[in-house]
Amino acid sequence: MRRALLVLTTLIVLAVPASASAVTFGADLNAHQSNSNVTCGDFNIFQYAGRVGCSAYTSGNASNPGDTSASHVIPFPDPRPNGNQSGTITEVTFKPAPGAPAGPARLSVVEYVRDANSTQSPGLAQDIADSATFTMAPGADGLVHVATNLPARSLYNANDNSYRFDALVVSMLDNTTPIPADLNSQFLSAWISPYVDIPSTQGELTVPLPAERQGTGCCGFGPSPFYTVGAWYRLGEVLMQAELTINTPGAGGGNQPPTVTRPLKFGRARAAGNRAILPVTCALDTTCAGLLRLLRKAGASAKKRKKTVAYGRTRFRVPAHKTRRVKVKLTKAGKKLLRRRKSARMLARATMGSQVATATVIIRRK
Repeated sequence: MRRALLVLTTLIVLAVPASASAVTFGADLNAHQSNSNVTCGDFNIFQYAGRVGCSAYTSGNASNPGDTSASHVIPFPDPRPNGNQSGTITEVTFKPAPGAPAGPARLSVVEYVRDANSTQSPGLAQDIADSATFTMAPGADGLVHVATNLPARSLYNANDNSYRFDALVVSMLDNTTPIPADLNSQFLSAWISPYVDIPSTQGELTVPLPAERQGTGCCGFGPSPFYTVGAWYRLGEVLMQAELTINTPGAGGGNQPPTVTRPLKFGRARAAGNRAILPVTCALDTTCAGLLRLLRKAGASAKKRKKTVAYGRTRFRVPAHKTRRVKVKLTKAGKKLLRRRKSARMLARATMGSQVATATVIIRRK
């Protein structure tokens, strides 16, 4: 059954043409009658400090993995040939059971990670965005309409051959309000308890998969707080439909995201103790995160010029359009160089997934 879910996520990534700009996805509300009396109290078997509530979304068809019509995996063109994708969920509609009690709810966009060649279940990585709390109470048409502005994306990392894709989930914030669903549907839904609320401040996954897992295993090892999330599957289609506006698709031609001339800019650098401090500005619309190395080509002969000397390295994270002082721990060679000179010219090389930014920087001793 879980193998079918991975086939589903591959198919739905491929389903939307690159020219699409607006997509409706999720359950066909006209084709289903909500009959759910299932609440989070029925499934909240994982108890964490008295927490209540749970999250749910439709993940695939239990009997026909090729049917992606009701999935809440957010449908983008495949980022491997089309470039990284992004968009915004602008509206979400629910169909609760007639007479169901009203209760508090919230929407979340959560990110999953998996190896592009894997047939195992993807791993929950982080909570990307959340809506404001709303009341799951139908209007005159029997539906609940929620206006949203939730960002979503679909990424491919050529370094470790992994996909990072988003799913839309609804979180019921109590244990008494039924989850809108058709329990007679053959679709399969994921139930997560307690509800998803782990913020994206846990950090981007910037470390590539180990070599032994590339192309073979599932890459679902996210930040440690997600190890405490319990998830399981049951038959029943969550009656949630969403509208997605897709931004201008990434340029084609393989693994590269939409191009930015200079994704990173470096300010005036200085050395302090055993570290070099570089002001780094992120010019992207998303967080810049990856590995920063200070390097220098050494030697006069053609043979020696090919040798790269490493002066320092560190992992960094800079929010979109912000500047942060990144402290790079110097290697023995880097400390020796700056002891001899008041300043040294180095090559700053930042690797962010499939993007690489380089610049010459001058490190001045304090």
